[in-house]
Amino acid sequence: MAVPFEIQGTMAGNGYIKAEMFNPKTEGRDGQPGIIAYTQDRVKRVYAAQPLVSATSGFNMNTSVGFSGTPDGIHDGTDSVLWTGTALSGTWDFASTAQAAAGTKSVDATAAIRNTEAQFERGSAITPSNYTAISGSIYITSWSTSGTKEVEIRLRLAGVDVGNILNLSDYVDTLTFNEWQTFIIPVDDFGAGGDVDQIVIKQIDIGLDVAPTYYLDEFQFEETGGFEDFTYAPGAKEVFHVELIAQGAVANVTEANMKSYNKFFGVPALSNGILTVIQQNNLLLLSIAVKQLFDIIPFPQSQPYEVFGDGTNTVGKLAAQFRIDLDGRKHDSFTYRVQDDLSSLLELNVWLYGWVEDVS
Repeated sequence: MAVPFEIQGTMAGNGYIKAEMFNPKTEGRDGQPGIIAYTQDRVKRVYAAQPLVSATSGFNMNTSVGFSGTPDGIHDGTDSVLWTGTALSGTWDFASTAQAAAGTKSVDATAAIRNTEAQFERGSAITPSNYTAISGSIYITSWSTSGTKEVEIRLRLAGVDVGNILNLSDYVDTLTFNEWQTFIIPVDDFGAGGDVDQIVIKQIDIGLDVAPTYYLDEFQFEETGGFEDFTYAPGAKEVFHVELIAQGAVANVTEANMKSYNKFFGVPALSNGILTVIQQNNLLLLSIAVKQLFDIIPFPQSQPYEVFGDGTNTVGKLAAQFRIDLDGRKHDSFTYRVQDDLSSLLELNVWLYGWVEDVS
């Protein structure tokens, strides 16, 4: 037998607030009885738009980036005498003539199976913090989407791991086969303090199919430049609930060029692309770098692409629903990493739209 009870809240007037029941049948409608409840938001939403900015360029992403200084070559297929390549396990060819991004040779990893490792060792230690990034070129011949397939990269000093293990898939397009593509790995992503004298690459293959197969060339430490980060981070006592992301550009091109699928807002497709970097809940999440319009348009979240011009210059605007919560208490942030010279664009900026929650 059911026991009657009441749900009560705080005191109001001469008595406690009681929960009330509503039966739709009293109004001649179908449905089960239920508690009457408010449907308005408990937290008042204050909407705002926030730009992605850098300390040196503000929100103007049409900037020129490029590596400068003196690089420290790691390996180029032995076209040059650089670090020494060694197979710690498995089959690796460090002087393959099958493919080359530059010169005549590259590192061949097409026969390296699961859990096998290659090591590149320098004659003396080097300090990563003196450099800005590790760059390279990769020619992927296969990269299965079955199970877990990955190429891990880590730094070492005399056989001891230093810093974080990174996944190469975060910096390259693993679905682009049989053509050379460049990649840029910021040194800061490794979180390495002190010196290193070795770099180890490991093949990860869990589940069906085989480990990634590829060629590697022009692998080197870059001294300065190469990329610029444009970031938004909420205040220490705020959570920014992102609902929409919009990017707009102006270029001295025709409207037809601005609409071209294989261009980036009307200019030739980018070599390295713009990488989205999200720091959330102490995790670093990276996307495939966007090099051309078609890298963005197919996503179901994308809104209709807007293009209009004055006969001389053309504007392109692309927006997409993008829901993510950035918590300032956890140092969350949202970043666009520019890795190419975008100075041929007249304007380029990106805005996040959402609402701010005060969590102080």
